[in-house]
Amino acid sequence: FRLRRPTPLTVVRAFFFLWFAGGSFLQPFLPIFYRGQGLTGFEIGILSSIGFAIGMLAAPVWSRWMDRVRAPQRLLQLALLLYIVFMLLLSRQSAFWPIAGVVALSALVSSALEPVSNVLAVRATRGTGSGFGSVRVFGSLGWAVLVVVAGWWIQQTSIQASFQGFALCMTAAGLALFLF
Repeated sequence: FRLRRPTPLTVVRAFFFLWFAGGSFLQPFLPIFYRGQGLTGFEIGILSSIGFAIGMLAAPVWSRWMDRVRAPQRLLQLALLLYIVFMLLLSRQSAFWPIAGVVALSALVSSALEPVSNVLAVRATRGTGSGFGSVRVFGSLGWAVLVVVAGWWIQQTSIQASFQGFALCMTAAGLALFLF
């Protein structure tokens, strides 16, 4: 009996499932966390704006860097690791300015995820007869299934469970990339 190495397409599908699953633990519940920290609606809006503004500026830089590296999946793993660290740091913040600083740092690294992941997906589908949609659907499936689990887990414990679930799924996604 011999285990076969999974194909790049299988690895990228698993990565997308886990990546989106990680996001489903955190993204829908961040406003609840922010309100629990006493932030106003205006401050929460500013935090969302910071993330998108930095992402808009940083994503092209990550894309250029990704074009120059031999193994973009390693760059993706680095971005995931830093994103996990910043989100766990965010979970311990309680005032607006420290939260804003961590949100800015996390946006800087998380802006790498989409462009680099999409390039890996396109590379993995090349020559297989499968398109990008066959990878992306696994991301949607990860979100749809795990967001329900996330909501239940948070309800049973605390909002901190969203950060824990996020870290767990993102760590698994990063580890899956070792098989690419």
